[in-house]
Amino acid sequence: MRSQDGIQRPSFGAQRRYPETVNRSRRTSRQTALTLTRAARDPLPAPRLPPILVERERVSARIEAGTQRGTTLLCAGAGWGKTVAARAWAVDTSRPVGWLTLSAADDDPATFWTRLSAVLHRAGGPVPGSATPRDGAEALRLIDGGPDGLVLVLDGVDEIRDSSVLDGISALLQYPPSRLAVVLLARSEPLLPLHRQRVTGELTELDDGDLRLLADEAAQLLAHHGVDLDPPDVQAVLDRTGGWPAGVSLAAGFLGSADPDRRIGGFTGAVPSVSAYLTREVLDGLAASVRSFLRRTSVPDEISAELADALTGRSDGARILAELERANAFVTRSGSRAGWYRYHPMLRDVLHQALSTEDPSGITALHRRAARWHDAQDDMAAAVDSAAAGKDWLFLAHLLTTRSVPLLLTGDSVALATILNRIPADAYLPDAEFGLCAALLRYCAGDHDAVPDYVRRARRLLAGRSERDRRPIDIVLRTLDLLAAGAGGDLTAQTEAATEVLDLLVDVPVPDLPAMVQYRTLALAGKGIGLFWTGQQDESERYLEAAVAAARASGVRSVELHAAGHLALLAYLRGAVTDARDLALACHDPAGATGVVPGCLTASVTLTLVELDRLDVRAAERALRVARAARTGATALSSALVDVAQATYARLGDDLPAARAALRRVRSETRLLTTASTLARWAALVESEVDLAEGLPERVAPRLASSAQDDPLTRREAICLARAEVALGDFHGAEEILARLGATSADLAAAVEYCVRDVLLAIARRRADRVLGDHLPELPAGTRDGNDRALRHRDWPAEGTVRLISEMLAAPPALAQPDEPQPVDRLSERERDVLRYLPTMLNAQEIADELHVSVNTVKAHLKAIYRKLGASRRREAVVRARRLGILRGAE
Repeated sequence: MRSQDGIQRPSFGAQRRYPETVNRSRRTSRQTALTLTRAARDPLPAPRLPPILVERERVSARIEAGTQRGTTLLCAGAGWGKTVAARAWAVDTSRPVGWLTLSAADDDPATFWTRLSAVLHRAGGPVPGSATPRDGAEALRLIDGGPDGLVLVLDGVDEIRDSSVLDGISALLQYPPSRLAVVLLARSEPLLPLHRQRVTGELTELDDGDLRLLADEAAQLLAHHGVDLDPPDVQAVLDRTGGWPAGVSLAAGFLGSADPDRRIGGFTGAVPSVSAYLTREVLDGLAASVRSFLRRTSVPDEISAELADALTGRSDGARILAELERANAFVTRSGSRAGWYRYHPMLRDVLHQALSTEDPSGITALHRRAARWHDAQDDMAAAVDSAAAGKDWLFLAHLLTTRSVPLLLTGDSVALATILNRIPADAYLPDAEFGLCAALLRYCAGDHDAVPDYVRRARRLLAGRSERDRRPIDIVLRTLDLLAAGAGGDLTAQTEAATEVLDLLVDVPVPDLPAMVQYRTLALAGKGIGLFWTGQQDESERYLEAAVAAARASGVRSVELHAAGHLALLAYLRGAVTDARDLALACHDPAGATGVVPGCLTASVTLTLVELDRLDVRAAERALRVARAARTGATALSSALVDVAQATYARLGDDLPAARAALRRVRSETRLLTTASTLARWAALVESEVDLAEGLPERVAPRLASSAQDDPLTRREAICLARAEVALGDFHGAEEILARLGATSADLAAAVEYCVRDVLLAIARRRADRVLGDHLPELPAGTRDGNDRALRHRDWPAEGTVRLISEMLAAPPALAQPDEPQPVDRLSERERDVLRYLPTMLNAQEIADELHVSVNTVKAHLKAIYRKLGASRRREAVVRARRLGILRGAE
């Protein structure tokens, strides 16, 4: 017999409760006659409610609502309380209820219809005639003569297979619910055409998810048994039983015994009462081959058809699992992964106990087999769990040898340490795999200085092995060297280790090192970052770009962000501020405004600096907040980056003590600064700018010279040094520095800043017109417009621009004239409004927009301002207004 969807009904489901009725189709006429006689005498009472009952109004309400719509199906395994729930509803409903409890003996037309007519009579229908109904049509006529609103409960309807009986029941389902509603109780899906009612919404279904006990219901049931538990303990019972009502009742019996040593932790499927119930109600009805299948596949937490076949040596795992799930044999589909199943935890306990009795070493062997299957599926976590459960320490060490670095790429060293700590100390053997595990433990513990010694010992243990056997392990060991060097701040050692890993990866077969792509990605990023911080930015760029591409291809997001963040920082240091911002945002945005994505720290630092240059303080604060959050557990280099950004932010906010404190933290990383020359010079530059802000220009030249050593100054360093010379009054020295620097488009931000600074020097030396004429043609297109407005460009950092122009317009104190003529006439209020905009970058139209007046009005005010101040141009008017005190310096 096939169900309505064409799937063969599980043979083991039919045998579950009544194995003696397997050959029911061969009944003799004598057996049928005996059955009919017994049915005619049956008083057909509805089942009684148990003495201990927990009222579940939510379930009764669902059943009542279902009877208003049509058919209700309660389908769940043994002990889920289907019958009790339906009986509790039947006691309270106002509708007449007829209850028929079915067994395998009712899978016969004459028996079924005779019993049904008796049930209808008891429910208020007409007295059946002397002749037994021969088919469903005659039985249905009894219903037509019965009361309106009748509800017929068929308990155990999944026992029915006879086609004529099923056709008759299907006819019952066609009645309007106001005339007849049907409630079906079954352990497995009945062989009835319910799909139409599912589509039309006329079928109400309750399964084990609806029948499971909630916390308050479980507490009531336990209390009825004399077991009073605190909410956490009640939850522990629910966790162990899955809310299975029979399991909670059995737990009450277990915990309510006189034995004081019984605790919730001891309540498992191995408890005799639980084992006996599940064995009798679930396992005994299954074929021996299916019981064996269940025992061998109960070892993992979740099982798929492919894993089941690997553990059993069979090829029908998919069919058996699907049939067990349809039969509600305590096998359910996993909600997290398609095609995977879970066994009820208490059933697993029963199966494990049976497997241990049958084959004491079987569980260990099956765990080991599962570990190898998961490894072949690239499921590292499951393979590790299975290997540890099977105490297969050598295979676990092999797994960590070939797959540990991908775990490190996630930044979750705690998870890796947890795996490593599962290997007992006495299980370590004198070979390279266990030597690598020891080195990994030191790395996860943060003892990065000890890692190289452990790596050297493990490499010595590779002696005598073949090249193919030795190289994959050597790659992992050198990769660990790379990580330890980076974590410890030795960028030179990091670069060397990354170079060696890339050399070793040439021509390595993928089967020998499954995570080869990830190792290459990490090595490319490690070398690019190492070159960047050791002062070789041009060479680092191609490795960083290759690392980003490889990380995207292999799905290693954290490495992609880390490498891309360094490309953004490289663009910023080169003066390509817009490119730097675009690259940083691409890394920063996935985390949201304040979220943190592993690897985003460098991008967040870059974005902080860019937004500070753009004078967007709020955006800079957001980026800096992300960088601070990302520094938790970060390397010394990453922490130093955040401190440099913090110092820059504090300096521009005039919080110079905070800037000094951040820079002191950077300076404390002496070993890092020894190899990370780029970081050392950057920190020295920021500290020099703090010196200038504090009025200590004499410190700048020695500091910059010390950090640069024999290398030429960068544009930013040269400009900072020139500012120091101006502050010291050495305009000639500043001019020489800028003359050597020159202005090209290689670093546009510095070039523009250089030109403005040179103009400032020229003003100081009364040669502004010559210098301005010399330098404006050198700037790239787009930095100035035809109206001779203030210099502009999308890559010109606004913060530097405002600072330099403010200094320029303030003019050196030595050049101020003490006897400035007073304006001929006092400025009007509107003229003062316009005057306040003159130090800005706004043109006449933009000033008009700000003041909500016409551009002609602004131009008229400008002429009046120039006339009254005795100025011929905008800059001269600003300088004179400041000297006269009409315009404050901050404006």
